[in-house]
Amino acid sequence: MKSIIRDVYDGRMRPIGEYHINTKRYKAAIEAESEAREKLLAAFPDCEELLKALEHEHLTIVDETGFIQFLIGFRFGAQLMSEMSEPIE
Repeated sequence: MKSIIRDVYDGRMRPIGEYHINTKRYKAAIEAESEAREKLLAAFPDCEELLKALEHEHLTIVDETGFIQFLIGFRFGAQLMSEMSEPIE
């Protein structure tokens, strides 16, 4: 069964349009990650393939964690919307 939620999360459906992360904290983290990667490869040049494998698995974990968090938020939003239709006591 096709999942609309997964399509929204993966970017195949964009109900809110394009967005870009453009914060100082995000940019600093990207720069720090790049510097750490360069230093690691300079110290251990034979470990590039192992580092690539580690990065790939880390991205898989981050993606799955992001999807679960998105799903929890989506479900919470749906619960809020369903409560909006209930009469006020």
